Amino acid sequence: MPEPVFVEMTEYACVNGPLYRYVADGFAGSAFTWSITNGTIVNDYNDTIYVDWGDQEVSGIIELVETSIDGCASDAVSIQVEVGRPDLDLGEEGGTCCGSSITIDPEGDFTSYLWHDGSTGPDYTTDQEGWVSLVVTDINACDARDSVYITVHDLPEVDLGPDTSLFGDDVMILDAGYDGIYYQLSTGEISQEISVYTGETQEYWVEGEDEYGWVSEDTIIVNE
Repeated sequence: MPEPVFVEMTEYACVNGPLYRYVADGFAGSAFTWSITNGTIVNDYNDTIYVDWGDQEVSGIIELVETSIDGCASDAVSIQVEVGRPDLDLGEEGGTCCGSSITIDPEGDFTSYLWHDGSTGPDYTTDQEGWVSLVVTDINACDARDSVYITVHDLPEVDLGPDTSLFGDDVMILDAGYDGIYYQLSTGEISQEISVYTGETQEYWVEGEDEYGWVSEDTIIVNE
């Protein structure tokens, strides 16, 4: 009875990869019958086939039967092929504030990195607005790519004005000057405006935080 064996094979193939070659060995003059699931045999040269595993992450099976020149057929032998690619996700959107930078550090076990600017480090730091793209390769020589748009946000404009003086019954409204989401003043108040009266010389400060979480602050000295 024939007992065919695979002498060349790939048990892990890449999504959208090249054609993969599978070679069988058996009796001289035998005919080899191949069947496949979740893939396509592109070329069949009897003892050698070329397979396209397509563009989906699947488990495929190649089955082989050898028929000798005497007409004896072997039992079917098979191999399972995992078709996959690296799991790369840079997220939907990233952001930083003006004057600061952001570092993109993708999770995953990759053997190589290629960023849009040609750099090859495992992470990427930028302070510029625009698209950041990455192509990675894993230990199976499969690659994946992803992109993320980085937005640079302006810091909130917080301004209490110049240092000033109050006299007698003067009252001054300190206005942070920005319609932010959250304010914290040195007096403990959390409003955009506070009233300041004459008294001892004091220093007032305010922090304003916008919807992105960026914080600016300003300080004013009010003299008696």
